[in-house]
Amino acid sequence: MEVYISEDAFWGLLVSAIEVYKKECFGFLIGYRDANNVFIIEHALSFQSARRYNTGVIENKRSVRRIKKFLSNIPPLTLVGDFHSHAGWGDLKGVPTPSNTDIHEMEPNTIYVIIEVNDKRKAVPWNYNDDGTLSGTTENSLPTFLTL
Repeated sequence: MEVYISEDAFWGLLVSAIEVYKKECFGFLIGYRDANNVFIIEHALSFQSARRYNTGVIENKRSVRRIKKFLSNIPPLTLVGDFHSHAGWGDLKGVPTPSNTDIHEMEPNTIYVIIEVNDKRKAVPWNYNDDGTLSGTTENSLPTFLTL
């Protein structure tokens, strides 16, 4: 599965994860599939009503239904997936690996992005890693992106 994340969506992912750092973020990925069957993610919309915890995030079911209904009325963009973060600090390290709950909730032909955010140990320029993830440092944290 090939996925393109627009600059706007990329910044949305970063800001969502950094804003609530030490707790997890959650949001929707909005975009479309092009003629070559490539997912194009145009926007990453953070959910304000999600209940955030250090080791999880719970979406507000009523808000999810409301947003899904709204998005169904604005073609050509559609809901193509969701994102959330795994946060770590101190000796606890966030990892971009899906949890059992993440895996259980996944649906076919849907994009899932997990953003790993950890305390900064050293300054690292933004770069692609050998495993296909992208990582780099901000002022206080180290986000890494993994698309499943």
